[in-house]
Amino acid sequence: MLALAIIDSTGRPPAETRPDSPILLGIRCPQANATHPNVVSVPTQRVPGAFLLETVAACTLVRASDPAWFFSFPEVTNTRENGHHPVIFLIESVLSRKLGVARALERGEIEFTAGFFSLTTGIAHYGDEGPYGTAERMVMGNLWVAVTRGFDLFPERTESFSRVFAAGLEALDHAKATGDITGLAGGGLDPAVHSIGGVCIASTINALRFRLGWPDPSGQPASAAGSRPAR
Repeated sequence: MLALAIIDSTGRPPAETRPDSPILLGIRCPQANATHPNVVSVPTQRVPGAFLLETVAACTLVRASDPAWFFSFPEVTNTRENGHHPVIFLIESVLSRKLGVARALERGEIEFTAGFFSLTTGIAHYGDEGPYGTAERMVMGNLWVAVTRGFDLFPERTESFSRVFAAGLEALDHAKATGDITGLAGGGLDPAVHSIGGVCIASTINALRFRLGWPDPSGQPASAAGSRPAR
């Protein structure tokens, strides 16, 4: 599984990460995601394991702290390497399928840079029996994507997400740590309907804490557990 941490780096150096840096989030659409409906998430996509292995093979391990591993690799951009590079191919695949910006990518209206990758192991829990059972052990790859042009072109909703919005990294970290999502999306989320959690958010929190030099309150990388909607 691959997740993207999509950061708005408009007017900033791509490598710069600040607590107020906006990250793109979405509310998973129930019609498209029966296993995690109405959950705050970053864009994810199932990809062949060989893709993740090839990405890791091209990376340098920076730190290993089970259940998370952090890697760096020579910076790549979609304006230079395009889809011939496996990292660019993976990112553009997720952006096109989950965020519906294929046209903007084709026209060169969205530019991004990547140079940081992490792996987080965890267990995805599903409310009902599905194609993967009630739970699934997984390895979540997370690519840190700095969008330097065209961040404003992401739509407000897609087939995958009933709502797409940006939130500061600090606000996301607070929501995951406390389960309080009322500070996200301009206060427009309902705790009785929406929730935050899962391996994709855990992997993103692990990555952002590493990038910002923040320790987890427990002293360990973020777990995959999260808040659930009130019933």
